Amino acid sequence: MNLGKRTPKFSTLIAKNAGLRAIISAVVFIIFISVFFVFNLVVPAPGILKAERRIPARLPDLSLNSILSGNFTNRLDNYVTDRFIFRDTFRRISSFIVLDLFMQTDKSGLYVDSYGVGKFKQIDQASIELVSDKIKTVAGFLDGVNIYYSFIPDKSVYSNRVFPGFDSELTARLMSERLDSDEFSFVDLTDVLSAESFYRTDLHWDQVMIKGVVDKLGECMGYDVDFCAFSGEYAGEFHGAYAGQLALPVKEDSLRFFSVPKLSAKYLNEFSGELEIGSI
Repeated sequence: MNLGKRTPKFSTLIAKNAGLRAIISAVVFIIFISVFFVFNLVVPAPGILKAERRIPARLPDLSLNSILSGNFTNRLDNYVTDRFIFRDTFRRISSFIVLDLFMQTDKSGLYVDSYGVGKFKQIDQASIELVSDKIKTVAGFLDGVNIYYSFIPDKSVYSNRVFPGFDSELTARLMSERLDSDEFSFVDLTDVLSAESFYRTDLHWDQVMIKGVVDKLGECMGYDVDFCAFSGEYAGEFHGAYAGQLALPVKEDSLRFFSVPKLSAKYLNEFSGELEIGSI
């Protein structure tokens, strides 16, 4: 019995027809782009990118010079991406793909290890030489004063992963080459800091964790600090700059600081123009 030819299924047609597959892919892509284009026109642009702690890029001025130089297209790209809806969600997906799915060492210089989030980058030699020259200039006005200088190593130095980042030895050498007279004394803080000295989600150190730094400075400069005179204060939880840049969910840091109850300072009252005593 002849039942005739069966009508091929749509999925079979797609599998056998490369042209049809290309058309469907193009249609889906166009729909996807069009939907997001409409959403970006309707949804108001954010006034500030809170996670990244910055203001979105502004619409660049259109001119012949900016077009020929390529500056207009570069700034327009920043303008569009800063105002793209679900920006933080897509940034989070991107970081997850790079770090967790592809198992790469970093995402735009940001890395994650057991001590939190950090960022590795090469030192700016010109900047180090510039600040050394500034120290030397200021020292010229300070006759008969012992001058000590140091630098804070980047937290990536203490990571349990090896990165081509901050070079403490090179930094010390660059500074010592410019501050090579007897009036300058270098204090190396590298060995008295550790990964625990810094916030997990930020580049700055935790104030209540720098007793080793104070002791090392005191040893070199001839003073002693009684930490019992300070009281540790808790100021709440926060996400540091690196957490916002990475866009992945990370544990918050505790913001802590030292205070001296008996210590006060004078503050300028903007309304009266007078200095008033207040606590630090």
